[in-house]
Amino acid sequence: GAEQSALLACTQTGIHEDRLEMDNSKLFFQLYFDRMPQPVTGPVTEALLHLVDKVNVAGANNGRM
Repeated sequence: GAEQSALLACTQTGIHEDRLEMDNSKLFFQLYFDRMPQPVTGPVTEALLHLVDKVNVAGANNGRM
């Protein structure tokens, strides 16, 4: 309801509204992601990536004539 009303009000009046700046949200998520540890690839993921790479190479070689 509220989204439809806001959309209708903007489209019917033709008045453009500036983008809403949400500084607190930006700060919250920036701090959250800055503190998040970097992802580490484990042995299972490494093995799967190796298999996918081999499948891609085999598929590319089979496509050549």
